[in-house]
Amino acid sequence: MRREIIRFRKEQTSLREKQVKLGEDSNEMLKMLRSMDLRLERIERMLEKLTLSIEEEAKSILEYRVKRDLGLEMKIESLILPEIELNIYGVSGDTCIVGEASVRAGVRVLERLLKKIEKLKRKFPEKLRKRIIPVIYTSLPLPGLVERAKVEKIWVLKATEDIVKPDFNDLSEKDS
Repeated sequence: MRREIIRFRKEQTSLREKQVKLGEDSNEMLKMLRSMDLRLERIERMLEKLTLSIEEEAKSILEYRVKRDLGLEMKIESLILPEIELNIYGVSGDTCIVGEASVRAGVRVLERLLKKIEKLKRKFPEKLRKRIIPVIYTSLPLPGLVERAKVEKIWVLKATEDIVKPDFNDLSEKDS
């Protein structure tokens, strides 16, 4: 009986030690999770600033380029409507600019833009004009975007250059 009691005490001591170790491991994992959470919050803030920066940059560059290349005074803003949100939107006379700004832009950005333009035509035609200039402003055009943008007659540019620049006189509501 005595041996059994000693064995039970040893097991109890061993279990207590394991419990303490589990508690320490758990505390260490909580510290790591808190640290990861703080890092994720910082990354989210940085991404938000970067996204806002590219949108503001796009608006500024496009206002300048529209004036220089088309001779139009146009305020470029965001357009937020039920079911549609565009980073780039501006109107001057019979011309409107409709587009997206993205740090990295691929074919998916282009396809989303085309869908948004179609939705504008159906639900908010008063926001469009006779000449529609679809635009994608990006720092990094991904493979496939350039070829597809040429076919779809979408202006793709970044701060320092045009990546695709269609003939603006060929653009009309039926083209986009």
